[in-house]
Amino acid sequence: MVGRAKKPGPAPPPERPRGRRWVLIGAVVVLAAAAAWWAAHRRAAGPNLLLVTIDTLRADHVGVYGAANARTPTLDTLAARGVRFEHAQSPVPLTGPSHATILTGLYPPVHGVRDNIVFPLDVRHQTLATRLKAAGYRTAAFVGAYPVAAAFGFRQGFDTFTENFKESPVPGAGAQRPANEVVDDALGWLTHLGKDRFFVWMHLYDPHAPYDPPEPYRTDFAGRLYDGEIAFTDAQLGRVFDWLRTSGHEQDTVVAVLSDHGESLGEHHEQTHAVLIYEATLHVPFMIAGPGIAKGVTVPTRMTTVDVAPSLLRLLGLAPPPEMTGLDLRPAFRGEELRAEPLYAESLFGRLNCRWSSLRGLTVDDWKLVDGSRAELFHLSDDPAETHDRAAEEGPRVASMRATLRAAVAKMAPGGDHARTAAITPDQEAVLKSLGYVGGSGGGGDLDQPGLPDPRDRVHLYERLQVVLRAQGIPLDRASAEATQIAEADPGNPFAYTTLATLAYRAGRLSEAARAFRRALELDPDRPAVRQNYGRLLRDMDRLEESEKELRLALGQTDAQDERARSSLAETLIRLGKNDEAARLIDEA
Repeated sequence: MVGRAKKPGPAPPPERPRGRRWVLIGAVVVLAAAAAWWAAHRRAAGPNLLLVTIDTLRADHVGVYGAANARTPTLDTLAARGVRFEHAQSPVPLTGPSHATILTGLYPPVHGVRDNIVFPLDVRHQTLATRLKAAGYRTAAFVGAYPVAAAFGFRQGFDTFTENFKESPVPGAGAQRPANEVVDDALGWLTHLGKDRFFVWMHLYDPHAPYDPPEPYRTDFAGRLYDGEIAFTDAQLGRVFDWLRTSGHEQDTVVAVLSDHGESLGEHHEQTHAVLIYEATLHVPFMIAGPGIAKGVTVPTRMTTVDVAPSLLRLLGLAPPPEMTGLDLRPAFRGEELRAEPLYAESLFGRLNCRWSSLRGLTVDDWKLVDGSRAELFHLSDDPAETHDRAAEEGPRVASMRATLRAAVAKMAPGGDHARTAAITPDQEAVLKSLGYVGGSGGGGDLDQPGLPDPRDRVHLYERLQVVLRAQGIPLDRASAEATQIAEADPGNPFAYTTLATLAYRAGRLSEAARAFRRALELDPDRPAVRQNYGRLLRDMDRLEESEKELRLALGQTDAQDERARSSLAETLIRLGKNDEAARLIDEA
């Protein structure tokens, strides 16, 4: 500091011999060269990777897959300059679980994401982004809807992750954004990237219901708006491919495009997806082009999206980890024949939401088993629409495939297959027991419990519930009456009672809503989101002690740092005069 006398410094050290100095200089040079070598080798040496997932796109609505009236020139052109897989299969017809599989190369019983939102992807299961970032890639994700939001574990490994969702005006449709906004963000990032190797994941949600394409697609595709959404998505994807060409990156970028699942469109009495595991929702388009990939090749062999991540890593010169057991698709990328392996599929949606049986499937060559409370067997090459069940005439084949299916599940989940919505700590478990909580059919129940109704027999009830829940164009009283009829027809279905409670709450019939919420939780106690809504309702009814109990249970059932659960409990505690605890809940969130 100014004005302070300097202390005398230490005596200078004796001068080192000149030769030793040169030795030290040489060592520094060697170390610098080693550091430069390490940095150069850490920088990604393989091609760039652009992974595009188009939500809810069934294969037979893409031109190159045989849809004569489709408008998909971008996808058709990509297939012509690369490899198209004629029979790609998703293992699950739900956005979150399917994307977890695409990004990790693991089946749902392994990665644990069994439904949207309430089953986050655990960081123990590393994604393509995590592995490519470690290999020196710049990583970025631009996603179109809430089921793959950062909050549910999908940000893992990404340097940049953009969502910018808007809440849909359609009740129950959730937060999302259109393809043009996703593409705008992606192009903004790519154009400022520089020379670094990149991995970009783009998720385009538009083909998902409700179908509402912008003009001119709404007019051009009047009467088939689903195809209008696909055409709009294809046009937006074309903007990215134009950038690849004009920037010179088409030659050094692997482009992989696939869907997470398809759409039933009324087949087998299912309008959309999630409940059933027929080909309408499992058969997806998959095409890939870029350096090292043959052009104009169609692969007839059946494969699964579990194969995508390990094959992409190998294509980029990286070894996949042992837990990625998917097929190596590189022979197909070179135009060579691919060996077929059994393919697993599942839907636990009916089991976890409606207390119906789980559905599990196994495809071996052209034979497909769908197993729930009963077995169905289809020969896909002869019966692609799965309308002729051959289980009765192929008893030995059914028995053999059932045994193979059960062995496959046991191998994937050696400790037993369970669906857990959140990790419960010992302290949380003690709190739950002190409040009288007993585990139910949701996350903690036997997924293959015998004797439950089969989703194939009751999917029409789920479709009716979806209509009344949104109450679009339906008077609220009529929607509530419809929900009551469904609950009476399917009295063991907690989702029916949750729907009834939601509609009654919306109409201001609070006592009716409370009874329906209570019945839903009796049927399925492992639903913290339902319990939170019940606790909020009880607070609105000035039943504050009951509200406190339900909200404590809800907080115990979910992440202890869940802001919604903490703030809702805090609001009830304030009403009860427990201000200190309420403040702690808010401050520690």
